[in-house]
Amino acid sequence: MSAGRIIAIVVVALMFIGLIVLFKGDNTPAINWEERYDTHGKEPYDTYVIGKMLEDYFPQHDHKVLKKPLRKSLTYKAKGNYVGIARNFYWTDEDADSLIAFVERGNKAFVASNQLPATLVRRLAFKFNVDYFYEFNEMYYPTLYLDSLATVFVGSVPRSKLKLKKVFNNFVIPNSWNVMPTVFEKFPEVENIGFTEIPYGDSVYFNYTKFKVGKGELLMHCIPLAFTNYNQITKEGKEYSEQVFSYLNNDDIYWDEISQYELNDFETPEKSPLSFVLAQRSLRWAWYLCLALVLVFILFRAKRKQKVIPVIEPNINTSIMFIETIGKLYYMQNNHRKVALYKMKHFQYFVRKKYQINIAKNEALKIQLLADASGLTLEHINKIIEKHILISAAHSITKEQLMEFYSLIQQFYNKCK
Repeated sequence: MSAGRIIAIVVVALMFIGLIVLFKGDNTPAINWEERYDTHGKEPYDTYVIGKMLEDYFPQHDHKVLKKPLRKSLTYKAKGNYVGIARNFYWTDEDADSLIAFVERGNKAFVASNQLPATLVRRLAFKFNVDYFYEFNEMYYPTLYLDSLATVFVGSVPRSKLKLKKVFNNFVIPNSWNVMPTVFEKFPEVENIGFTEIPYGDSVYFNYTKFKVGKGELLMHCIPLAFTNYNQITKEGKEYSEQVFSYLNNDDIYWDEISQYELNDFETPEKSPLSFVLAQRSLRWAWYLCLALVLVFILFRAKRKQKVIPVIEPNINTSIMFIETIGKLYYMQNNHRKVALYKMKHFQYFVRKKYQINIAKNEALKIQLLADASGLTLEHINKIIEKHILISAAHSITKEQLMEFYSLIQQFYNKCK
């Protein structure tokens, strides 16, 4: 097994061990107890459950999700019920005017928020010429401290009650509860339809108010906590919501999921399948593991699988070396004729390679061409040819004849151009 494979196996094994330790360390999913009022969230204080309930509230009508500001969504053609549940609404004057115009046309709007939608109330006060001023910060409702529990109900005769409590990490904690400001009594045709029950005194505190605006009605609720997932999964929470929303028209519902965000000029991005995977702890780590394995595969499998191809040296022409070696061998054996013949072969090869002239057949024209190309005299070249013919015909030659033939060839090498 190669060293690369061993390293890869060790890395993968360590990753698996780390993940096992991580998962065993904490298998309990973390719960977010923040009041987010996220329409897609399933944490205790999100609004996923009430959103699904409203989808089926009027089954014969459409449930439309608003992903643009009200000035772009609630056009003149919009008809039905507007529903918004949030900590606060970031409306411009134009957004508030669009909502008021929507109600005036005979529609209804339900607004539940932890913070008073001051832009909307200011526009209503201006419309009805109401002196809109009181000692509280206009971004907040007056609050009533009732420790941790409050009982809310709808109607002068309680048809359904909901015992609210503030919970954090499964423990009930102290809390103060919003009530409607007394300035609302100055508005024309105002009716308080929801109340907060206190365990002491005879005072009545309102949390759900109906404003008559044109042909329609604006419904304002100051305890949106009642419509979060934590309370809507209970029987009394469901019954309470049914009574609250019984004031709506039997018509389309426009569910607002963008106005609670400060930067709401753009459509909310669509959630991809990967966002769901990353939101789940086990799926998220499985995704990270897959990415890590792919990275390991790329690192260790990107190397060449085949052996390194050796460099092939170019072919070397060893003909001359062979001829010289054989010549030396015959010279040592005193076979001067053989040596002379090999010298002549070497000479013919040299001429053929350097001048592209083949003089093997002793043709007069080619010999003349060689004389012109090499710069040697025709007489000198003819001497080499004649000596070669004599040596080829002889049975043997002397050492002196060999040296004379060798000298003629060597002169050609030295003087040729």
